[in-house]
Amino acid sequence: MQKPPLTFEEFLQSQGLKSWPRCVSLDEPHSLVDKLQKDCSFNALSKSLYEHVPLNISSLSDLENRINSCITELKKHAEKIHSLQCGPAYLEEQLIDLEQKITSEQTDAEKLLIQTSEMQKVKVAKYIVEESKGINVEPNQEDQDHFFDRIAENFVVLFLLVPRVSKGTFFSGVS
Repeated sequence: MQKPPLTFEEFLQSQGLKSWPRCVSLDEPHSLVDKLQKDCSFNALSKSLYEHVPLNISSLSDLENRINSCITELKKHAEKIHSLQCGPAYLEEQLIDLEQKITSEQTDAEKLLIQTSEMQKVKVAKYIVEESKGINVEPNQEDQDHFFDRIAENFVVLFLLVPRVSKGTFFSGVS
């Protein structure tokens, strides 16, 4: 197997080309473009390209469909932005809805806190009853982890219920 040519001269020798021009200039009176125009007409070239290089129309229609869907999505987003900018009543309704949602979540959190504290009271009472009976109960790491998790959850719920303004005074009393 022969090695591929490394220089331009070696390539010309391997192809048997001896009189190849070094530079192709389009400024010559009989340039390559002129020769091509004389040899082939525009219609002949377009016909040859159409026959040998077919154009896939489905990809163009897919692109057009995608552009149309993007335009509709853009119009929807523009309407939303326009309604937000031009509708203070809409913003006020959204604010009221958020406030109602927050108050309902706060009441749900309070109910959850009450339920967990009642469950903890029951567990502590059972533990005291067992201890008072003289049953030797060894501390269980799993139970301790469970109690710690519950205490942490209650702290997070309480922390979220404290208004943002009061959190500074809340923590200043702790330290």
